[in-house]
Amino acid sequence: MHSKFIYFISLISIILLFFSCTKQQIKEEISNEKKLNSDINITEIDSLISIEDLNEIDLAKLYFKKGKLLSILQKDKAASENFEKALNLFKKQHNKELIAETYWHLGSEYAFLNEKVKATDYLLKALEFNKVLKQQKLEANIYGSLAHVHYLYKDFNQAAGYTIKAIEIQKKIKDTLSLSATYNNLAVIYKNMGNFNLALDNNKESLRLNTLLNDKSAIAKSYNNIGLVYEAFSDYKQAEKYYKKAILLNNSIKNFNSSPLQNLGALYLSGNKISPSKKSYLKALEIEKKTQNSSKLKKIYNILLKISLNEKDFKNSLIYQTKRDSLSFIQSKIDNEEKLQLTKNQYKLVAKETELKQQKQINKKDKIIFGTLALLLFSFAFFWMLSVKNKRLKNEKEKVMLEQRVLRSQMNPHFIFNALAAIQNSLLDNNPIKSASYLSKFAKLIRQNFDFINEKSILLKYEIDALINYMDTQKMRFADKFDYEINLHSDIDIHQIEIPPLLLQPFIENAIEHGFKNKKEKGKISITVSKQNKSICYEIKDNGKGIDQSKKDHKTHSLSVFKKRLQLLEKGDEKTFNIESSSKGTTIKFCLKQ
Repeated sequence: MHSKFIYFISLISIILLFFSCTKQQIKEEISNEKKLNSDINITEIDSLISIEDLNEIDLAKLYFKKGKLLSILQKDKAASENFEKALNLFKKQHNKELIAETYWHLGSEYAFLNEKVKATDYLLKALEFNKVLKQQKLEANIYGSLAHVHYLYKDFNQAAGYTIKAIEIQKKIKDTLSLSATYNNLAVIYKNMGNFNLALDNNKESLRLNTLLNDKSAIAKSYNNIGLVYEAFSDYKQAEKYYKKAILLNNSIKNFNSSPLQNLGALYLSGNKISPSKKSYLKALEIEKKTQNSSKLKKIYNILLKISLNEKDFKNSLIYQTKRDSLSFIQSKIDNEEKLQLTKNQYKLVAKETELKQQKQINKKDKIIFGTLALLLFSFAFFWMLSVKNKRLKNEKEKVMLEQRVLRSQMNPHFIFNALAAIQNSLLDNNPIKSASYLSKFAKLIRQNFDFINEKSILLKYEIDALINYMDTQKMRFADKFDYEINLHSDIDIHQIEIPPLLLQPFIENAIEHGFKNKKEKGKISITVSKQNKSICYEIKDNGKGIDQSKKDHKTHSLSVFKKRLQLLEKGDEKTFNIESSSKGTTIKFCLKQ
């Protein structure tokens, strides 16, 4: 009891010493550049921001630092909000260097949020400011972010141009670390352009630089990226070789990255090498069990389920199906509990901060006394416990969050513009229910495209759900100018059949945007899915004005892209493609082997 009393008195003495410092001393400590640039966490920054009478430049730097930390955690919305606060304060100080850098960060964050117009505006402002500053590293970063925005617009030529400009600057200033990442970005752009030779060259240059830096984790990623390009080349032997090199290197450095294993498994599976494919996916499963990435776990379980069913291993099939389904349920439950707990913690935190501010105002005219310090001591302890709990909750949530990859968008920019215009018109018509419904469907459609874009295949259930959402959105936009129906034969199981994502959508878009254009009678779209032998057959029929295949327009380009997608599956499905078009309508048929 005596030792505990001495400990308590000592603790009170330390707190008395801390609070005996003047506000000016605290502010001087914050103004220290080393403090602002050190590895402090978000909770510490929030504590510093709450200090009264903090000068604007220090407050701006704190918001800037917090924005960078939130960006690393991929909390792009919160990061952009803090960068906006920092920017307003930097403008008051006329600090051109920090204004330019903040513009760049804001442009990058809005790009990740897919707000392309805002992103472009901020990045061009950053470039304008940097003309005076002439900071080459910042200029390279700005070009890299501009490339990202144009990549989202699918303007790959412009994206490649900006990326090459960034590379030229990074070469000049010998920024090897950034140069390696930029070469890899350029490889991704060329791959999307279908220029696999240039993609491979840039991936290999990125590998060379990573080797010079002795960054083994980055080297393994380069091997995996090179394997993907060789697979696109249909050079499966080389693809297998590089996937295996990536796997061996990851194992040697104990890097928990299952992507090469999954890619190798998919490669074997496409070649009907069931046994080695299964082994690769089982190894990937062990890795993802450690990382607890629920999205990847569900994908692996789903593939193992298909393999087990193919092998008629019904015992393991039941296990994999149960695991896959339970992940969805558990993830949903965890998300709901975390959201509820986070809301409670945030409410308590705000209440406590308000209480502390009120306490400071009450004691503003009086000197700090022992009773006030005791109260502040317990308040601080309570605040600290809440912060620790909140931090732990956030860390747990980070472990199960999906890795955000919003580098591409399949949505037609014209459709997005017209949809937003329709939402604006409904708002002007003072129809909030219609506006809310339209906005909800449009937001869901955007989200579905985000979810699908990096997947090689998705369940037919999700493809149909996305089509229904797209057509409902278009119906609202065109004021019910057309109707649609979806017919599924009785032997079609949409929960088992897989299809390349967004495969049917271009035909629906052509029918709505072009087929029904200038038609007086009401349009109709009919989608039928049936089974023939071991293939799933699709029929898309409309009563539009038909397709003139002699003209090289958007519609014929869509057909060409569709055929190329079927060719890349390497199952001969493109041979089943058939189109019949006349002034009375268009019928498209094709089959996909399962």
